[in-house]
Amino acid sequence: MANANASFAPCFCAAAYDVLNRSVDSATGQLSSTRLMLKRGTLPRWGKHVSVNCDAGVRKLAFVVLILHRALCTSFVTII
Repeated sequence: MANANASFAPCFCAAAYDVLNRSVDSATGQLSSTRLMLKRGTLPRWGKHVSVNCDAGVRKLAFVVLILHRALCTSFVTII
């Protein structure tokens, strides 16, 4: 049995981010947002064999659509 306190994913926090694009489609009411984020964190023990840099650039595309007074949110994340 694995250790319940083991951390398989490092804790990342956004060091900086910038909104590249934000728009609303007037026909559908869909809100679209594109953000560029700099993520910083610690590498897991196995990751130190692969890379020494724990910083990553992340591009996040987010879409919000209101349907029957509920928000449907979808996000796509790309590591740069």
